[in-house]
Amino acid sequence: MKLVDPSTGESYTTIGIARKKPFPKGMEFHFLFNNLTRYLLSRDLQLTGADHRVMFALINHVGWENRIDVTLETLSEEIGMKKPHISTSIKKLVSVNIIEKIPGETDARRWHYRFNPHFLWKGSVKSWEEALNSDKVITIPSKRKSKLEPVP
Repeated sequence: MKLVDPSTGESYTTIGIARKKPFPKGMEFHFLFNNLTRYLLSRDLQLTGADHRVMFALINHVGWENRIDVTLETLSEEIGMKKPHISTSIKKLVSVNIIEKIPGETDARRWHYRFNPHFLWKGSVKSWEEALNSDKVITIPSKRKSKLEPVP
């Protein structure tokens, strides 16, 4: 499935499921863009297996407009890691622009996290376009973006 950014004409390849029947109640889904997998495979990000486990656990908790709403305690119980190790992995994921650290909407002293919308999206197409054009979005520098090629 291809999504096209109307402002730039850039197309994104994504995984989508076409169904004739509606999804069962309570079932949710999000778009995981191939850019994430190409980025993970083609860059020397120095992510460990634990970092990948934390990333996939965070994907499991992605809310509307990519907001990650989960506590360290919950993640610790789910993946069997200590909270300081999870926190270190989250910092690594922020440093390589997979997730973003954004200020809280109601309290600027609190920080929240969300997935970079270039890699993953859960929400409407309109809000995805707005997120891509937002000042809050950390974009991948063009030097890195040019290397987002499929790995043979």
